[in-house]
Amino acid sequence: MPDVAQHTKPLTSTGPRGFHAGPIKQLFTGNFPDTSDKDSFELLGQVYFSCEMPTWLRQVLNSGLITPLVKKPAPDGQTQDLRPTNARDIDISIWLKTIQRRGNAAARALVVTQQLAVGVTGGCEIEINGAKLLIEQAIRKLKNLVLVCLDLKNAHNAYKRSGAQECLDEAGPDLKTIAQAHRADTAHGEMSTCETKSPKLASLKLPRQPQADPKEGL
Repeated sequence: MPDVAQHTKPLTSTGPRGFHAGPIKQLFTGNFPDTSDKDSFELLGQVYFSCEMPTWLRQVLNSGLITPLVKKPAPDGQTQDLRPTNARDIDISIWLKTIQRRGNAAARALVVTQQLAVGVTGGCEIEINGAKLLIEQAIRKLKNLVLVCLDLKNAHNAYKRSGAQECLDEAGPDLKTIAQAHRADTAHGEMSTCETKSPKLASLKLPRQPQADPKEGL
């Protein structure tokens, strides 16, 4: 959690509660006589994700401001292709990022065969350049080449959330913390829907991003 909090931008926008990032950032970067406030912040996150926190209070804390973003400008008279983004308050954001980064390696291993350029900066551009190289090579050597491109429209909003939860539950111990966090953060169910074992929000080191071969996977 310290790494996540320290790299949080002070001017990050707020959610419905208007909770600014500055005070939380100072808990992890300031010089205080004791760490009781920082420890309380971490403990509150553990109580939230363990489902020990009452459902109504979790619902208050994790509300967000939904903002539509234009994915691609549409011609005049046509409906814009929009994607919703959820602006949440900084406490929930830091807790979630801490847990998410802990499971990055396991999650990437799970989806790397299905998702283009997972975990690689500029990965999509690398894959496109790799495809162009293959086309140029085929033309130069007079070889047959077939490239098939598939794009599932609005795939993210089409899958079942309950199915995603089941997949996380069955993904193994490395993703157990994310599975529990997802359940606590979205289910809003009774205590029976959550394990009452709190995931530890320990300090994390950010993983280095791997490099990619432009032709790999093509």
